Amino acid sequence: MEETPRPVGDRLAKVRWASRVNPRLIRRLYETDARGIVDEELIDEVGVALYARCESILQANEAHIHGRVLCPECGQTIQRPLDVWRDRSKPVTCDRCGWSVRWGDYLATYQDKHLVSVGAIAMHQAFVRDFRRAATPREKMLAIEIAEIAGGKFAMQLKTKYTKVARRFSLRPLVSNAVLKTLSYIIHLQPVSSKDLADRRGPQAYGHLKQLLELGFIHAERSGRTRIFRTTSTFSEYFGLSDDPDKIRRRLAAPQKRDAQKL
Repeated sequence: MEETPRPVGDRLAKVRWASRVNPRLIRRLYETDARGIVDEELIDEVGVALYARCESILQANEAHIHGRVLCPECGQTIQRPLDVWRDRSKPVTCDRCGWSVRWGDYLATYQDKHLVSVGAIAMHQAFVRDFRRAATPREKMLAIEIAEIAGGKFAMQLKTKYTKVARRFSLRPLVSNAVLKTLSYIIHLQPVSSKDLADRRGPQAYGHLKQLLELGFIHAERSGRTRIFRTTSTFSEYFGLSDDPDKIRRRLAAPQKRDAQKL
């Protein structure tokens, strides 16, 4: 008698992603540090939370960009076939323990959780490595500093002394200049249709849109027979920008205005 397949929810029950660290805790940590106070309990609370978040980011990027899914049942790394990305109904299966889900169901567990952050991979790798080695509260504080960015969000920034180490983990450009140019049109014209983009950028725009959708930088909505595109919160976090399209446009236009004033 064949074993009844477990419901998808049960198979994904052990797939967990760390949430963002409470920015109030981070602010309090650095306020106390600035006053020369070493709050070991607070350092551990924030440090462990950041560590978990970094590990989730690294794991999500491994799955999203490189196709390496960590089996939640046995810890085996599953190398999904390249065509699975294009067909979300295809299974991702662990050869060791038999755990299996559709790629689309696994993808849904981390989408919209702001975990795909390729440009900051080196930073997260450096923090995970250094936090593991840290033996004292002061060593835990030395690895990173927190910078507040638009909208009251926080981004981790590597201290200057770690930049040379981080360069060893640097990746090649995520997308080509041509794709970035199409992205710039979306930024300034959003909401914008695929037809408008193709008229401005040529037929290659459709391929660019596919890449940007896969990276999570844009999302599409149906409007009759066409699709309308906007940037996403993943895009905003990757480039350190606000989620507000008007603020993004003003931010990106500012350097152009300064350059024009110099002429």
